[in-house]
Amino acid sequence: MYFHLKEKGFKIFFAEETLKSIAGEKYEPYIFAALSSAPVMILVGSRRDYFEATWVKNEWRRYLGLMNQGLKKTLIPAYFDMDPYHMPGELRNLQAMNAADFTFHEDITEIIRKKLADVKEEKPAPETKGQSLRDKYAPKAKVDKLVNITDCDREFAINVLVQCHG
Repeated sequence: MYFHLKEKGFKIFFAEETLKSIAGEKYEPYIFAALSSAPVMILVGSRRDYFEATWVKNEWRRYLGLMNQGLKKTLIPAYFDMDPYHMPGELRNLQAMNAADFTFHEDITEIIRKKLADVKEEKPAPETKGQSLRDKYAPKAKVDKLVNITDCDREFAINVLVQCHG
């Protein structure tokens, strides 16, 4: 998925590459910024225990929390080599995609593009006093499209966070 999305013009944030020069304990501001500003999160896994790995679960649960607060965000679980009913309970009520489908990469690319277009068409939220946490931790450069991929224990559970700033 990393190479496919990169080829489609998305700027990729992949912790293993992007943060390799940063100490692990300093990852949190970057992860927080991605979770806070991404309108779409794609969570891909091949086993329930990969979806439930402590730090992977922490990320998607935080994202679900933002969705439950009414923020316009979309979480898309994607699975392969497993029954979707074996995903954690919190994910089973979301529309999941089979990552093993022949058209998965193109389908997910189209969904991301539509979600980004929807975000760009929305009116910006009113300004609030002070600096937002996203602005505090997010890179200063204006980014059109950013994808964050998190690999779980070199197995296959990744989070893809698609961000749009504009």
